[in-house]
Amino acid sequence: RAEELGADAPGTLHARRRLADVLRMMERVPEAEAEYRGVLTALRRAHGDEHPETLAAMRGLGSHLHRMGRLDESRNLLTAAVETERRVATDEQRADSSSLAELGTLEFYSFRRAEPAKELFDEALALVKPHRGADHPWALRYTETLAQIAAQMGDFERAIAMSEDLARETARVYGAEHRTTLATEGNRAYTLGVVGRADESEALMRDVLATQSRVLGEDDPDALWPRAQVALIDARADRYDDAIQGLEEVIERMEARGVPTLETRVDLAIVYREMGEPEASCEILEEFLPAAEEGLGADHPLVREATRQLELSTRAGLGE
Repeated sequence: RAEELGADAPGTLHARRRLADVLRMMERVPEAEAEYRGVLTALRRAHGDEHPETLAAMRGLGSHLHRMGRLDESRNLLTAAVETERRVATDEQRADSSSLAELGTLEFYSFRRAEPAKELFDEALALVKPHRGADHPWALRYTETLAQIAAQMGDFERAIAMSEDLARETARVYGAEHRTTLATEGNRAYTLGVVGRADESEALMRDVLATQSRVLGEDDPDALWPRAQVALIDARADRYDDAIQGLEEVIERMEARGVPTLETRVDLAIVYREMGEPEASCEILEEFLPAAEEGLGADHPLVREATRQLELSTRAGLGE
């Protein structure tokens, strides 16, 4: 494309940005960052800081840096994208941008700042609803995140009401057994657990898992998350053997489909430590941590969490 059109031609730069997106999705971390930075520099040179392609590259690089654990760099890029779009883009154009949601996700899940995240997702939802409709996938996803934020802020009544309304709306739009509806029900079960309604949470999560396994198949990627959640529910109830069996099955099925297993392996290591086997916990973490550091980088959030859990398990093994 570069030889045909020229290195700074719009088609070439768009293709390079999409290549960076693909590299990010493939977890080719250093290559994705290098491509994002290269194309962002080229876009700024060719089109300036306010062009939609430049802003899209900023979002992509910001999201990538978030996943790498370079949170301050990510926040700076995403904040710049949000502020620029507020200044130069129309509301309809902003309804097609994920900048607010990307920054809100960073604030909520990584910086644990619920109030700023709520403001960002409220703003995003207010843009999407009138321009794309209340049943647009982004509108439903933003509402789901706002329910989780409400739960974390202690507004349990609002969190449950939002989750229940969202479940009904998703079922209306997609059907009761569509994978999106089932994923929403799984998140509702998780929210019930967060607000302390453990029995309801467990019953709903098991029901979601049974339906997903029947409709989508037991090895479907969307059935793996509720299966892991059921295992963690077993662990919290001291049903450790069931928990370990469940998590090991999830890991086996994830590996068979080429799905990353780092987070689930960390969960498995924690369960072993909690059941009084810190040596087994350390063995699990030490087995995959070097490769994870090499592939994702030491600053990746999951790598840092795995390192922290290894330290805890090592101290537990020493009786500290």
